[in-house]
Amino acid sequence: MVNKAKQGKAVAAGKPAQRQAAQKTVCIVCRLEREGIPVADDVFISTVRKLKSRLGRLAGNRLVVCPDDIGKAQQKRGRFEKYLMWCSILAFAVLLVLTLSSRTMAFGLLAGVVAGLFVMLMAMVSYYPKMDDAALKGYLARTGKSVGAAGSKAAGARGKR
Repeated sequence: MVNKAKQGKAVAAGKPAQRQAAQKTVCIVCRLEREGIPVADDVFISTVRKLKSRLGRLAGNRLVVCPDDIGKAQQKRGRFEKYLMWCSILAFAVLLVLTLSSRTMAFGLLAGVVAGLFVMLMAMVSYYPKMDDAALKGYLARTGKSVGAAGSKAAGARGKR
């Protein structure tokens, strides 16, 4: 994005303000500038973008998954979803134990909710974004690959371990 001070100087000098450069598309797996399947813009990503823009650290990249890394991205997202499921079970257990073991129901419920939210926030440490479903289906239909074939590179690496 064009710095506002520079933009103001350019307008004062009689020059038109520079337009914002086109967004770079960056693969979230290999971190290279490549074209690919867009990442779904969810609450977590939009919150991080808002925080970065307020801090003046927003890069403005469009996040994608390049065709070579589809399998790796699906594998990492699957791990995150499993971890999130286990953390939600743990959070519910903590809520239940604290609620039932406290002397007053209100304090136990409050402590349980706070502890449960903390456990769920810990799950967000391993957050991995989801690919846009419609774009992924369109890519797979265009290329004729299946989800397993798109991730054959990652599946081959899994088999070697």
